[in-house]
Amino acid sequence: MSENERAGKSGAERMGGERNRAGEMDTAHWFDPRRALRFALLFVTGLIFALGRDPNTHALGALLTAAGAGGLGWQAWQAERARRARQERERVRLERAQLQAARRDRDARHGQEKRTRRDATTRARLRQAERRAAERETEWQRQARQREQQAARETHLQNEARRLGSLAGADLIAEASAIFARRGFRVRPAVSPEAEAQIVQSDLWLTAPNGETDLARCAPGDRPATQTDVRDLEAFRRAANARHAYLVALAGFTPEAIQQAQESPLTLVEAHLLAHWQANDLPTPSQNQDDENGKRPARAEQNK
Repeated sequence: MSENERAGKSGAERMGGERNRAGEMDTAHWFDPRRALRFALLFVTGLIFALGRDPNTHALGALLTAAGAGGLGWQAWQAERARRARQERERVRLERAQLQAARRDRDARHGQEKRTRRDATTRARLRQAERRAAERETEWQRQARQREQQAARETHLQNEARRLGSLAGADLIAEASAIFARRGFRVRPAVSPEAEAQIVQSDLWLTAPNGETDLARCAPGDRPATQTDVRDLEAFRRAANARHAYLVALAGFTPEAIQQAQESPLTLVEAHLLAHWQANDLPTPSQNQDDENGKRPARAEQNK
């Protein structure tokens, strides 16, 4: 209950009490025992005069008897009126008390309901806060695991890139062949009578699952691959009618070689990219092209 409601309720009770006291004061003037006693004495005196032996007092006695009887009757009526007024005040007081008790009970119930709702809201907020805290903790742990896994993966890739960078000659060719084979290619040494002058020992034929042919060449590991290496591999790819070519150079590439490779379907592969391919977490460009070619018929049929 608000302060205004309490003030209004107290004012109403105070006004009701004042009205009750005013009513009691008014009814107190309705019946006066001393006045009734005077009327009784007047009535008895009138009887004495009216029944006396002196005829001259009979009229006075009758008048006094009538006045006393009227006064007693009027006091009796006032007494009954006062009694009824007291009964009415008692009834009103009981009704007011019942209403006040009912109002107090209703206010108590409302207060209990408010407290119950407030407690339920507080518990729901606490549960929600606990759930959010648990979700944040779970997310933090997941991100921490991801960071640990990413760090372990980066460390593994760096170590693998260093290991691959230390390979040369036949070891490099064997490792590159194994990596391409794990990625779905059928690998064989590049032997072609038509282009025999262009073939070197480190060239590999890569046959994709769809039958397309790619070409890979392992450059010497003691120097970065140059623009000439890129131009020679591109000329060999065109002569062999290969779809794509890979130039593996663990020592890196010169800026001119990188710029030259951008003009051809040729991928420059250094140690770090080769380590990613070995971990099987990056597709080769020809595999991306195979995926796109494989999706086109499906989309065409959907359009049909």
